[in-house]
Amino acid sequence: MNNKGIFLLIFFAIVIISFSFMASAAMSINITTPINISNISTATQYLNSSLLGVDGNTLAGNVSFYYQPWSYLNNGSWILITRVQNTTGNQSTFNATWDTTAVADGKNYTLNATVQNLQNASNGTAIRGNITIDNTAPTIAVYSGATLTAYAN
Repeated sequence: MNNKGIFLLIFFAIVIISFSFMASAAMSINITTPINISNISTATQYLNSSLLGVDGNTLAGNVSFYYQPWSYLNNGSWILITRVQNTTGNQSTFNATWDTTAVADGKNYTLNATVQNLQNASNGTAIRGNITIDNTAPTIAVYSGATLTAYAN
């Protein structure tokens, strides 16, 4: 093979490698709702995420939302809340709801949103921590007698 043939071979190899890096560029994901250190006292919590780096070469297939009981080590198993499928070619926001009555009340949780590409390979993860679920209704008692006292918990 002459020098021109070797040059063309190297040139095309570089072009192919560069294209494969561009096609597999990682997306980044951000959980916009809820935020860290949140107190959730609704039965249905909205989960919102947004993606950065979405273009014609990096399309999201789906976003999965998970939770686990909160700990400093974050070494528990992730429990799937829901998976949201891409409904448009270049979708960059994924929204879902979480039924917080299905988890223990008064506990802290960590949330995870993971974006997967069209081949279901994980392309990015975002974490939100110290999310407290408190769906217990307040207790109100009114006492009557010599003195009127109101108590709320």
